[in-house]
Amino acid sequence: MKRTAIMIAGLALAAAATPLFAEGPLNLYVKGGLVSSQGDARDMTNNGHGYTLEFGYTGAPESWKGLQYRVYAGMVTMPGDAGFKPWLRVDQGNGSEVIPYSEYQAMSASQQSSMTVFEQKFSYDLRGNFFGFDMIHPFTVGSQSFTAFLGPSLHQWFVTRVNPNATQGDRNWRAGWRLGLGYPVTKDVDLNLAYVFTEWRSKNSATMTYEKGGNPSRPAYLTLTASYHF
Repeated sequence: MKRTAIMIAGLALAAAATPLFAEGPLNLYVKGGLVSSQGDARDMTNNGHGYTLEFGYTGAPESWKGLQYRVYAGMVTMPGDAGFKPWLRVDQGNGSEVIPYSEYQAMSASQQSSMTVFEQKFSYDLRGNFFGFDMIHPFTVGSQSFTAFLGPSLHQWFVTRVNPNATQGDRNWRAGWRLGLGYPVTKDVDLNLAYVFTEWRSKNSATMTYEKGGNPSRPAYLTLTASYHF
């Protein structure tokens, strides 16, 4: 909690200070594109795609000698596979076995309480809000210009289990990082490839069944986006 509060304060100060940094009109932009789920996000969704939308502005103070900064906010969505068949790994007294979740649901309460559940696997819809701050380093390879960027971010995940549907209650803001490369196409348009690493459930809760990707959970994803500056 303390770490999150410090990051929120730092990002808020960065956003508030941006007009002071600017040497002219703010370079506002809108960015959108495709998402490829990675790591725990892939395990949770059982799916590989999604989309993202972002708004922000960049600046390049003369005193920073070519370095730039970016303050941004946006959303990301990675839909779960509704056709995935959830399952449980249990011990009913005859050793570990995997059973469909539908079979577990059909059992009586006494039957469920008589078994030990070791692991579970579901599919989830992931939707998140985020904001953050990037440091941007322009560089050239031959005659072509590129940018490299890295910075902290904060993420709030809204997670829904699918088949059967159940809204998950973990909605705390958590720290994340992103890094990537930018390719300027024109003065106003650039392409970006970024990797984003976040947290949702930071540790395996003793009151919850272990689930690969879902508990604990650190969703990650790649983005391929296009930005328009105005």
